[in-house]
Amino acid sequence: MACLLSGVAVVWGCGDSPGNRPIEDSGTSTDSDSDTDTDSDTDTDTDCVPTDECVWTSCHENDLWCFDDCDEPNHKQEDCGLNDCVDGACEETGPDECVMQPDSGLCWRICPAGQSWNGSWCEGSSEHDDWQVMIQMCADLGFGYRIPTFEELTGILDDCEPQVSSMQPGECSNCEHSDDCNAMFGYDVYNYWVLEEDAVDPALAWTVDLYTGSVSTEQKDFYAWARCVKEGS
Repeated sequence: MACLLSGVAVVWGCGDSPGNRPIEDSGTSTDSDSDTDTDSDTDTDTDCVPTDECVWTSCHENDLWCFDDCDEPNHKQEDCGLNDCVDGACEETGPDECVMQPDSGLCWRICPAGQSWNGSWCEGSSEHDDWQVMIQMCADLGFGYRIPTFEELTGILDDCEPQVSSMQPGECSNCEHSDDCNAMFGYDVYNYWVLEEDAVDPALAWTVDLYTGSVSTEQKDFYAWARCVKEGS
């Protein structure tokens, strides 16, 4: 049986009402469902929650930063300072801040820790603090800098007393009168920490005074300076 609805023949029982029968135009409903599903999937895929996890590193604002799964920078891994971040690493692109020690393979930072070389002189204030703080200050410079060993720092002084080579207190020529030290630093007036602790008393660590040439131990909470060094290239 066919009933005439708005001039269109539609096959259903005349006793049925159109509201009880599906209308033969399902495209609108399907498209709506499809759009809803697509939007839902899109929302799920882009719902990224930032974390503190360091998934990858890259240059950001001229420093080296860690990025999370959301590709968002979450913390600074290394401060490039006056230098440039290039290809995911800080590079010393400013004035050359270290000078090679002849026949040693070591490159010594021209200025004491806390100061920066501008190409003509040391800028800023040199820092002096306890042993642990100054070790960390050298490491924080990046680029492989560290505090020197006993052998490395006494090695830039001339005419050391024999016992100094066995890590015993003694005297050397001061920096001004030692060839390597004078060539790199000239006249130096500070007492510097080295890496080693005293072998007997762990509350003490070694210092080398470049002004007097004296090699001795000090309490670790004593305030001394640091000359940072790295392997040359």
